[in-house]
Amino acid sequence: MNSPGELRQVEKGEQVVVLDEHEVRINASGHVQELKRNFNFLNICAIGITTGNTWVALGGSVAVAIYNGGPPGAIYELIAVSVCYWLIAASIAELASAIPSSSGGYHWAFAAAGSYGRPVAFFAGHWNFLAWLFGGASMSAIVGNQVVSMYALFHSDFETKSWHVFLGYLVCTWFCCLTVLFANRLLPTISNLGLFLILAGVIITILVCAIMPHTTGSGYASSTSVWSDWENSTGYSSNSFVFLLGMLNGAYAVGTPDCISHLAEEIPNPTKYIPLAIAAQMAIGFVTAFPYLIVLFYAVPNLTDVLNNNTASFPLAGLYQAATNSRGGALGLLMLAFLPSVVTCIGCFVTAGRMWWTLARDNAVPGSRYFKETSRRWENPFLATLFCGVLSTALGCIYVGSTTAFQAFVGSFVVLTTISYCAAILPHMLTGRKKLPQGWFWMKGWIGWAVNGIALAYMVVFIIIFCFPYALPTNAKSMNYSCVITGGWTVLVGAFWLVRQKDYKVNTARPATIDPSLLGKPDATQAAAPFTFSEPVPLSIAQALETTDRIGEPQDELDGLKEDAHMHSSKRRKLSEATVGLKPSARAREVYLPTMKSTKAIIGATNVAYSRRRRLDARRRPARELTSMERLDREYDDFLASNKKEDKEEWRALKTKEQLPEKSRLKRVRVPTYLVGVWWKK
Repeated sequence: MNSPGELRQVEKGEQVVVLDEHEVRINASGHVQELKRNFNFLNICAIGITTGNTWVALGGSVAVAIYNGGPPGAIYELIAVSVCYWLIAASIAELASAIPSSSGGYHWAFAAAGSYGRPVAFFAGHWNFLAWLFGGASMSAIVGNQVVSMYALFHSDFETKSWHVFLGYLVCTWFCCLTVLFANRLLPTISNLGLFLILAGVIITILVCAIMPHTTGSGYASSTSVWSDWENSTGYSSNSFVFLLGMLNGAYAVGTPDCISHLAEEIPNPTKYIPLAIAAQMAIGFVTAFPYLIVLFYAVPNLTDVLNNNTASFPLAGLYQAATNSRGGALGLLMLAFLPSVVTCIGCFVTAGRMWWTLARDNAVPGSRYFKETSRRWENPFLATLFCGVLSTALGCIYVGSTTAFQAFVGSFVVLTTISYCAAILPHMLTGRKKLPQGWFWMKGWIGWAVNGIALAYMVVFIIIFCFPYALPTNAKSMNYSCVITGGWTVLVGAFWLVRQKDYKVNTARPATIDPSLLGKPDATQAAAPFTFSEPVPLSIAQALETTDRIGEPQDELDGLKEDAHMHSSKRRKLSEATVGLKPSARAREVYLPTMKSTKAIIGATNVAYSRRRRLDARRRPARELTSMERLDREYDDFLASNKKEDKEEWRALKTKEQLPEKSRLKRVRVPTYLVGVWWKK
């Protein structure tokens, strides 16, 4: 039997607090574990690769990329931006390994920014959410354009209207949103299917585009046109600036290294698996996109003419038709891009919904009391994901009124994600890379400084470059509105911060953080590796109080506990200062063990409140939604309520071991399932 107040570690990145013989799991972010860890390592690799969907995203934007240097520009820009994003991905993997939280950059920014953590995290979280909301909308628009282009291939007189794309947009949006809402248990299988479609699709596409020009006799483009013939069609006089500006297209294709981190609370051993999955995502994304782009440019000799004469809403349809010299072949290749795109849109809704939910947990969004809840039946943040579907629909309505306005919103995806990454990496460097605990993946010494520094320099410079007009001269329709959208939303978020800052509370508990001197590291500037004690690592006092708040204990009943918490914290600081010269084992006896005992006492005080709240919640829900333990509790309560006082006293006597043997007790008393379970455990 588990004793109340017991603390134990169940796996890396997660602890268990036992309250009233029931377990409350605390994840590495310091929050109560509410979602099931139903994704394995292959699943999260698949989610990262399908959500990135690099080769399809690159093919969809090739019509824009071709104006920034022609085929050579698109190829070399992809290489350059991939190298830069490898450094960004390494920085994000380091942060995710240190604090594996579904909040992603929101939680990392708070932990790294010290006393400025609350406002920095507030803005970082909203920037990241907006980026993924716009990213999901852009994928729905891409799918809608793909469907309309498939129809237009066989109807040459068809004129594409914005409402045609909007219908496909709506179908894709709500199909993906409902899939996330009602098929959470199938998401691992869907992600694996998406991984297969992406890998099979790119292989088939490369083979078809490489073989068909020879079969049809249309021939191939020259190596000079693919690798060296620079074409500047932007109106800018500097080819170097055109090259930098063209990296935006590659950034849209590869710039999603944080998507996996938002599933950290649904992955076993996230401190190890997230960095590995990010590496797999970035590697496979480049390996699939680079040869695809080269083969596509070789397969279409007159690339500029094809794009200029193409009237389809999805320019890739015209390129495929030119490469295969067949409408049927183009349709088949579009299907290979269409199916992975749908899975990508599902991944965007997963990420956006989880991001909004994590913000709601800390009261950082309107309606937090509703959006912070998770569905026990569907095992996901149901209302938060549904809200993302509603917002995406609203963005789609903008597409009908003005495609320019819609492109202004979705075009700010790269800028918003980049700013949110800066909000986490910049404080990490400014605080000497000392605020976060060292996870499984940690870049030591000058390597970490170099990687973080180069990644940060790239982001700061290119945030500015990506806000320049796409071409000159510009007008209201062709203008780049990323700076307007980003700045406007930042102002709105700032206004909301002024309103919500008093009620906004970031969970400060980081159970992976341990005094480094207790681990035998005399240098107090080094961070401790998570959970390296042989005995269970205690929860922090702040975490105990956070757990008590979540189970509904009235605030006035916690005053005494909080006073005790501050007293114990003060004692621990004094002990820590007085025992600097002691050996690690002696410091553990003087500091660590007393802190553990005081924390256990504080957590034990929440037992009554937790039991009362848990039983009341179980009473309000239908029996089919209860867990097995909750059903046993209900049977036990019904048994006590339906019998007389004498029966209760007899039950209490029979529960002790000094009475009759177990079989005799079962014969003499109508014992509910609850008691059978208790005897079975004994």
